[in-house]
Amino acid sequence: GVSTVAPIEANEATLFLSRYGLHLHEFVIPRDQVAEFYSAPDLLLLAEHLTASGGIVDLSFQREPSPTIWAVRNDGILLAGSYRRDENVVAWTSHSTCGLFESVCVMPHPDGTREQVWVIVNRLINGATKRYVEYLDDSQLYFPGRMTDSSVIFSGTNCTILQGAAHLNGERVQVLADGRYVGTCDVANGLVGIATPANTIEAGLPIVNEAITLPTE
Repeated sequence: GVSTVAPIEANEATLFLSRYGLHLHEFVIPRDQVAEFYSAPDLLLLAEHLTASGGIVDLSFQREPSPTIWAVRNDGILLAGSYRRDENVVAWTSHSTCGLFESVCVMPHPDGTREQVWVIVNRLINGATKRYVEYLDDSQLYFPGRMTDSSVIFSGTNCTILQGAAHLNGERVQVLADGRYVGTCDVANGLVGIATPANTIEAGLPIVNEAITLPTE
């Protein structure tokens, strides 16, 4: 009665999916319980709308800097669940991109201080299907957070041309210069150009942020 997707270990619990990937159960044996009975509450009980249109096909768990359950839905949507069971917090959100998320994995960050989330994304670029291995950026090297997907960054002095965007050839990208949105640009030969010189330029696929309130009790 369970999914073929491998369960994951999250702190002291084992998380597993129901047969069709619509429910994520938490397998725990209470410490103060003498008999070996277990409970398996549904962690998506208060967010069942997130799997109403598709089941989960991949799971991973990030411990640092904040405990988070990452899940890929079969329609290419990435789900993230903040997971602090000691405080009784299980809070979900969904992430979309210009394409489809296919897989998610968590691994140690290169600087050794936390864990990093990597994904495989299926994108339609210049009329062709391409798969990219990307990661969620939390380095804050240039900005507090990147504002575009599959982006490239240039840092220099009075620059108007950004190189290194060949993976987005033929696509229209959003451009930020010194933290300000300056419009869109069509990528050609891996180049992105802006009219006004800037020291730091970011160019990438647009991200749409949307907040939806919970249904009335």
